Amino acid sequence: MRRWTRPDGGPITSIAYAWNDAARDIDLVLKGHYDDPDLLEASLDAIDDFAKSIWIT
Repeated sequence: MRRWTRPDGGPITSIAYAWNDAARDIDLVLKGHYDDPDLLEASLDAIDDFAKSIWIT
């Protein structure tokens, strides 16, 4: 999770998940960002569940 400030002073929060599948020689990155840090933090469990549900096939 990363937080920073937009040029207009508003907050931005981002989250990133990354996987490496050496057998297929690929990397996968899931990134998201939102301008409401409280809402993003309140949604972390759902975001985490979604990220864990991704399968590389």
